[in-house]
Amino acid sequence: MPRRPMTLTSRESTEADGPDSMVSRFMPTESTQRTRMLRPGAGWRPNVMFRKGFTLVELLIVVIILGILAAIVVPQFSDASTDTQVSSLRTNLQTMRGQIELYRLQHGSYPTLANFVDQMTKKTDADGTVNTTSGKFGPYLQAIPANPLNNSAEVTSNASETAKGWYYNQDTGLFRANDGKTINGVATNTY
Repeated sequence: MPRRPMTLTSRESTEADGPDSMVSRFMPTESTQRTRMLRPGAGWRPNVMFRKGFTLVELLIVVIILGILAAIVVPQFSDASTDTQVSSLRTNLQTMRGQIELYRLQHGSYPTLANFVDQMTKKTDADGTVNTTSGKFGPYLQAIPANPLNNSAEVTSNASETAKGWYYNQDTGLFRANDGKTINGVATNTY
């Protein structure tokens, strides 16, 4: 709504007006009174208070809402990191188990623990002997992947050696994580 200039009505002062003639000489019109009521600083203090900022209560409400949102979002990011590690662990296990089974199909037995890394990453003969020049089978992997939960690619047959990344049983071909950790109530060696 555009502001209208303040207009005053004037009338000539006569002697009949008496001593109060100066007071009644410039009387504001009805539209002027409305303008003064809506405009702060126009000489009349309005009943409605005009604000230019936020109150402390409004700021506190905004801070509380932001805190609640942060409490909801931050744990989801930490869960995403754990979910990524579990997904990587499962992928590594699936790859390793598949390649161990392929080795068994081609050689008739599982790789030995003593030569596990060489038998899986280099060419081998039918009896499992590592022969990098004329081996007929393999390599099955470029390298043994690291366990994403402890960053170790070492293979052991002792489940209590949790510093080593993987547990392997050469008699059964069982291959699993060997980090001794539990994620979301599930032991990683059960994946």
